[in-house]
Amino acid sequence: MQCVRIAVPLMVVAFGLAAPAALAGPISTARFDWNPRAVGLDGAKLRADTIRLSDYGRIMIDPLTGAFSEVGLLPILGFELDGQAVNAKGYRDPAGDGWGAYVAYESVGTQAVTPGGVVATYESLAYSLFGYNGLAEFGLDQTGTPYVLGGTDLTLLGRGALIDGSLTIFPTRFEGEVPVEFGVVGDLSATIEDVPRQFSSNTFLGFDVALIHQPGEVFPVSPTMFLANGGDSTTATLIAGRGNSAQARGFMAAMAVDVGGDAGPAAAVAVPEPGSALLVAGALGVLGILGRRRRSDGRAA
Repeated sequence: MQCVRIAVPLMVVAFGLAAPAALAGPISTARFDWNPRAVGLDGAKLRADTIRLSDYGRIMIDPLTGAFSEVGLLPILGFELDGQAVNAKGYRDPAGDGWGAYVAYESVGTQAVTPGGVVATYESLAYSLFGYNGLAEFGLDQTGTPYVLGGTDLTLLGRGALIDGSLTIFPTRFEGEVPVEFGVVGDLSATIEDVPRQFSSNTFLGFDVALIHQPGEVFPVSPTMFLANGGDSTTATLIAGRGNSAQARGFMAAMAVDVGGDAGPAAAVAVPEPGSALLVAGALGVLGILGRRRRSDGRAA
């Protein structure tokens, strides 16, 4: 995962997520071989080690407690192998003669203000990976609900649940003292199950996802709702393993416990991606409250 130095005027970004970082040591990431045609999708076999993602999500937050819930869609933009883009024949064919894929997810968690920023910690996350034929469009409707339009032959390609994950949210633009745009960095790891054998002969332990929202990609639309609208910086790698999904799930859960702890402050942070960035957006509510309290305290003084 590439590390990018981010200049944050108000704080040094810090986030404590030991599990995904530790996975790079004892567990290797996988080169995956996927055969979409074997499950009825109009594409050729491909080999890759990284998936590039976008993100459309809605985060609802309770500003008093910091509890949040999130729903979102992560369109898969493409694939990479050894740092180079993969020409996956038929994937997102502009004429509509190929296939595409996306992740649909729901999550809940809590947020807290720390010296390093607002940290959003996942308590649960469930996702499903779908493939489809033709072309599809993704976005947010007028209520902020993520939608997908188009595509045929919807096919389940995998599903999973949270192992560990957190995000750090930091303001990138203010109106007066109130933050109105944010950036997000973080990591999460999740199991992967129910992958059709015809689609992939590989066995995976899970996903390791680097999450990033660039400045301005996460913004509040009300005191309790925040949106992530697009972006293309998130990446996911598959974690190689052996055994059935139940064994993999148990092993990954043990890893998350064994390497738990605080990663400590970091002046250089890995730039992650949109899927988890949604959670970070909820922290805006907490920051807004703090800003209003500071202004009120100043007037009272």
